[in-house]
Formats: sequence, structure tokens, C-alpha cells
Amino acid sequence: MKEYKIMVITFDDLGDDVIEIIIGYVKHYNSLALLKMTCVRTHNHISRYSIAKLMLPSRLGLFSLRTYCANITCTKDSEDVFYRHYRNDSPGYEHVRQLALNKTIVLINYKKHHLNTHYCGECFKNFVLVRELKNVKHNYNWIDEVNISYPR
Repeated sequence: MKEYKIMVITFDDLGDDVIEIIIGYVKHYNSLALLKMTCVRTHNHISRYSIAKLMLPSRLGLFSLRTYCANITCTKDSEDVFYRHYRNDSPGYEHVRQLALNKTIVLINYKKHHLNTHYCGECFKNFVLVRELKNVKHNYNWIDEVNISYPR
């Protein structure tokens, strides 16, 4: 009877180039973290940054909706714009804290961008997009719309 020897190859027997190829195919941060803990060689090949880079898109996908604007002084900060552009100085209007945009589409320089934000439209424009810029063109057609143009 012929005797067969079984050849066993462990992960440590693989070359560095093969380990890099395997790491390149891992697309979920949890799997990459587990692979990092497999042995000393993979631990040295996989950086914390590469795990964090895979973790970022999944963390950004976890967006919690809010009812009201995250700016605690929203009422005071957006009052002038609402009276001037949307309510036409109507005496019966009482300005309150605005609703958050949450998941929305904004128009910046006539291009649509999908966005998640806890700010209302006016606070988002004032505190995130415009800040101290003086010559930004605002389009006030709709209350819950962010539509601005930067000068070129």
C-alpha cells in the first residue's frame, strides 16, 4: 500500500505579496479587524487606518433623523430671512425653530448634491456653506431648499 504525505500550508507560509492580495479583497472593516488578529504577519500588514477607512462609509450611513434644527439659536438666527423673504412682513406670522433638513438635495452652483444634515436650510447656508462670504447669491424660492451660487 502506498503512503501519502499530506502537505499543510499555513497562513504564515504565504508570501507578503499573497497576503497583500488577500487583504485587498476584504471589504468590511469587521472582517479586516479579525484578519489583523489572525497572526503576527497580518497584524503587521494591516494598519488601523485601513480599518478606519473601511469603517467610515458604514458610520456615515448611520444617520439619525432629527425633528428640529441642531442650531440652538435657530429661531433668532433665521428670523430676519423668514420675515424678509418668505413671510413678506406678515403681522400674523410667529417665527419658531425650524425643522431639520435631514436627508435632502442641495443646489450649489446649479449642481445637485445629496446631503444629510441636522440643520434647517437657513442655518446650514449661514454656518456651513457661506460663513463670512459676502458675494454668495441666495435663491429664496422655497423655504426648505438650499440653493446658492458662489462667484467664479
